[in-house]
Amino acid sequence: MKEDIKNFIQQFEFQPKIQNRKDYLAKYKNFIIAGMGGSHLAADLIKDNISPTKIIIHSNYQLPSLEKEELKKYLFIASSYSGNTEETLSALKIAQKNKMDIAIITAGGKLLKIAQRKELPYIQLPANDIQPRLAIGYSLIAMLTFTRQKESLSKLYNLNENIFSNRSMLLSAQNIAKKITEKKLIPLIYSSKSFSSLTYIWKINFNETGKIPTFSNVFPELNHNEMQGFEVLTKNKIYKNFFIIMLQDKQMLSSIQQRIKFTQKIYTSLGLETKIINLSGQNYWEKVLSSINLSQWISYYIALNYHLEPEKVNLVEKFKKLLAKK
Repeated sequence: MKEDIKNFIQQFEFQPKIQNRKDYLAKYKNFIIAGMGGSHLAADLIKDNISPTKIIIHSNYQLPSLEKEELKKYLFIASSYSGNTEETLSALKIAQKNKMDIAIITAGGKLLKIAQRKELPYIQLPANDIQPRLAIGYSLIAMLTFTRQKESLSKLYNLNENIFSNRSMLLSAQNIAKKITEKKLIPLIYSSKSFSSLTYIWKINFNETGKIPTFSNVFPELNHNEMQGFEVLTKNKIYKNFFIIMLQDKQMLSSIQQRIKFTQKIYTSLGLETKIINLSGQNYWEKVLSSINLSQWISYYIALNYHLEPEKVNLVEKFKKLLAKK
């Protein structure tokens, strides 16, 4: 896993080829992207950044609750790195029954076989034995290709390599991981609404790679509810269990930056551990992707500090085995 994180930037050299290309791919501006876990994270980032494109992210069985005629206004994209995700295969089956136009993103498995047998348009991701949550670069390029976002693709192919997996990032990651593990802290990841997917990806990396509970929320909403929840915790000194990480961008609205400043002031006065991390990069993609890379390193070192294997997801695999016996 260490090499996968170190070489994260190399994923953005991926040149996808659409197999079984169909004319209908060019007509859609609305997309339903079905995927679970790491296979929908790229779609989350696209939805946060590209407003003219209507994207519904479906992380469930079957299809979103839309009328049959409304569904046909969307290109259905099934995304599963393994190609064997139960919920995604279920959604694909219903999409076929509803005669929707379909595209597929996968590295193999049942989904690839269906695409080949039914001659559905598909992009095959590199099968590098990488965890789906770490393959976000491959997925991102594939989804931007199917949604025809040329400007974003251009930016991905021209990322500043110097802001990824550098010495400064590794030292910061080691220090943050040390603080979390030495004090047995539960992280809360905060940022603005425009970076809600980024905070969620931090959470996912801390959950799956770091093996620790982590939660995320966004400004300004959290100032209207979540922060109040710490009052009872301070009386019981449970506040010592939490670590607030706030992701800040210098181009955020001044009102949001002010909220971050005042939130940190209140939490610090309550005795909470807090840290503001500034996003690095010249555009949206550099900012979110370098931040994701940082979260990958932090979660990796958290697992090592707890003497756990970063790559394995034992509880998830145990749960899948139970499902297979049903």
